[in-house]
Amino acid sequence: MSRTRIPQDTLFEITALSADGFGLANFQANEQAKVREVLIKGSLPGEKVTARIHKRRRGQFWAEAQAFEELSPERVTPACAHFPRCGGCALQHMDYAQQLRHKQQLLLDELIRAGVDYQQLRAPISGPRLHYRSKARLGVRKLGDDLLLGFRESFGSRVLRMEQCLTLTADLARLVEPLRNTLLGLSIAHAIPQIELASGEGPPQVVVRHLEPLSIGDLQQLKSLELTTGATVLLQPGGPTTLHSLDGWQAGLLSYGLPEFGLDLCFGALDFTQVNLALNQQLVACVVAQLAPLAGARVLDMFCGIGNFSLPLAQRGAQVLGIEGSESSVARAQANAQRNGLARNSQFVAMDLYSKEASALFEPKAAGAQNLGWLMDANPTKQPKAMLLDPPRSGAGPALSSWLASRALAQLSDVAYVSCNPVSFADDAKVLQGAGFTLEQVGIFDMFPQTAHVETFGMFRRG
Repeated sequence: MSRTRIPQDTLFEITALSADGFGLANFQANEQAKVREVLIKGSLPGEKVTARIHKRRRGQFWAEAQAFEELSPERVTPACAHFPRCGGCALQHMDYAQQLRHKQQLLLDELIRAGVDYQQLRAPISGPRLHYRSKARLGVRKLGDDLLLGFRESFGSRVLRMEQCLTLTADLARLVEPLRNTLLGLSIAHAIPQIELASGEGPPQVVVRHLEPLSIGDLQQLKSLELTTGATVLLQPGGPTTLHSLDGWQAGLLSYGLPEFGLDLCFGALDFTQVNLALNQQLVACVVAQLAPLAGARVLDMFCGIGNFSLPLAQRGAQVLGIEGSESSVARAQANAQRNGLARNSQFVAMDLYSKEASALFEPKAAGAQNLGWLMDANPTKQPKAMLLDPPRSGAGPALSSWLASRALAQLSDVAYVSCNPVSFADDAKVLQGAGFTLEQVGIFDMFPQTAHVETFGMFRRG
C-alpha cells in the first residue's frame, strides 16, 4: 500500500467538532486503505470543505481548510487575521453562543462517559470575548535577519509571525511589535526561546528567557524598551528562581483585585493565576456563595495556589487551610494573607498532592501531618465540613478517594470543584459520587473565549 502524499488537498464533509475545536471528517487515502479520522482546522459541522492534509501521526490526519463549498449557519468572520493558522485560538470562526453550547456539551458528554449524574445545569458564565488574556507565553525564533514572536502555529511547534493579538489585554497587545523589534536587535536573539507576558495592577511585565549572557548593549536596548513602553523587563537566565530585574534586583510583583471581598492579591509574572481577571471575580464569588455560611467554618483548600479562593473564604469568616505543591505559591499565599489582614484565620502548607504519600495525607501519623494544624483535631465538631478543589489539568489525582475516606474528613459535606479539564473533572466526579456525594449543580465559566478551553465549576454535597 502506498503512503499518503502530504500535503494533499481533499474534499471533506464535516460531521462533528472535536474537543480541540477541529472539524471532524473521514478520510480514505485509497481503496485499500482504512478509513481514518481527519481533524480540519477552521471548519464547522455541516460544512463541505477542501482541506490540505499537513501531517499524519499515529493514524490521525491533520488538515487545514482551503476552500468551502457549503458553509455552516454558525460560521462568523474571525476577528483576527491570524486565524486559523495561529494556535492561540480555535473557535474564532464560530458564533459565540454556539461556542458556549459546544463547550457545555463537551462537559456533559464527559459526565455521561463517567456515569455521573447531576441535578442542575448552570447557565454558562461569560465576559469579555476579546482582550481578556492577562498572561501569555510567546515563542521566539530568529530567522536570518528576521525574528518571529508569537504563539505556536496550529500544526506544530513553529512560531507564528504574529503582528497583533486580539486575546491579549490591551496593555500586553501593544507590546508585541516594539518587543519584536527590540529582540531582533539583541546580540543573543538566537538564544531567546520564549517570552512571558503578564499584566495586572501596575506596569505590565515582560520576562525574557535567555540561554546566553546578555551584553551591555543588549541591556541598554531592553532598558530603552522599558522607557518607551512603560513595561517592566525581567530577565530569566535559568529556572524560575533566577528571575530578576535589568538592574539585578529581585523581580517586582503585580496584583489583581477581588473588589467584592475588598482584597488585593500580589503575584509574580511566573506564578499561576487565572488569566481572565474579570471571569475570575465571578468564579470566586460563585464558589464563596456556594460554601456559605462561613463564619467559624473550617474549610480545606486543595491546590490553593496564591490564595485566590482561600483568602475570600477567610474574609467571609472561615478558618481556611490551604495546601499546595508549589513552595513559592505557598509563600505568596502567606504574604497575601498578611497583606490583607487574614493571617489569623488562614494557614498555608506546601505538600506534593500527587506524591505516593498524599494518599495518607490526613492520617495523624502521615509524613507532614503535624503541619496540618487544626485538621488533625479529633473532635468531630472541629473537623472541616467543606473542601475546595482547584487542581491542574490532570485532576485531583489518585489520592482523592483516600482523602474522602479519611477520618479527619469524616464530617465533610460540601465539595466545590473548579476544573480546567472536563475529562479529569468527570473522572473525579465519579470518585466523589462513589463516596456518597451528589453533583448538585455544574456549569462552565468561559475563561478563554475563542479557544477550546473549558473551565468547569461543580458543587457536590453529601448527606
